[in-house]
Amino acid sequence: MENCAGGGHQYAASLSVAKLTNKTEAVKLLASKNPQVQAIALRGLDCASPSGVIPLGRTAWAMVKPLLTSDSLEVRSCAARVAGNASGDEVPATERALAIIGGMSGIESLPNAGRRLGYDLFNSARVACPESDVTYSTFTYALSSKLLGVSLDVLRASTPHEPGIVRDCLLVARACRGDGTAKAEMRRLVREHPSPLVRKQALAAFENWGTTEDLSILEEVVRQDPAVQKKWMPHILRSEEDEIPRDYYPLREMAKLVINAIQKRESAPSGTNSPAGKPGQK
Repeated sequence: MENCAGGGHQYAASLSVAKLTNKTEAVKLLASKNPQVQAIALRGLDCASPSGVIPLGRTAWAMVKPLLTSDSLEVRSCAARVAGNASGDEVPATERALAIIGGMSGIESLPNAGRRLGYDLFNSARVACPESDVTYSTFTYALSSKLLGVSLDVLRASTPHEPGIVRDCLLVARACRGDGTAKAEMRRLVREHPSPLVRKQALAAFENWGTTEDLSILEEVVRQDPAVQKKWMPHILRSEEDEIPRDYYPLREMAKLVINAIQKRESAPSGTNSPAGKPGQK
């Protein structure tokens, strides 16, 4: 396969993964040196189980882990999804978490890092984002929403040692996992971070454990967040006015929903509004 042209690599790998009766056999394709083939193989692993949980043994992990530091942003993102979704006792969640954190280093310096991609930020509104930001977002999601069993202490211990956007992504991951000690930083990130993807993930954390004390911060987002899709046309038209393309601010709209969720939760009877992960969780 290695002697085929680039398109041949991709097509042959796609056929191979599609024909597998057990998608975990895609591990064999990870030995390829072609990033396109590696990405296809990782996607095959990501589809290994209908539940989305990937049974990942030590042998497979030995092939996936180096791809977290690939020179290809696509391969890194695919590897982060696999590492986050992995299951089993052979590779502890802490080990996978540390490898994901290590894979975030140097993303902005890789080829195509500055290439701008249309990203569905909220409500199908597409906003142009650097590919590096999209990759950071994938890594953050792997740390924040996956990795069952990983301790917050692992993320806390790594945070002070990471620079810039990597530190910010770790703070978001901690907040999304219920770390109330990151709340002050979320208030900063949701208003000031230059990446709309970081701001979006910070907003999601507020939806989980925000309180009425945070409403003024979120109302500021509603008024001022700059992420915009020009001449946006909604998929579902609610009125004649919706038929006219207009500027749309997706994170402002998302912030409105977060505010509504907080107000509903805070007004609920005592004992019914204490989600896991509310600020103060240790």
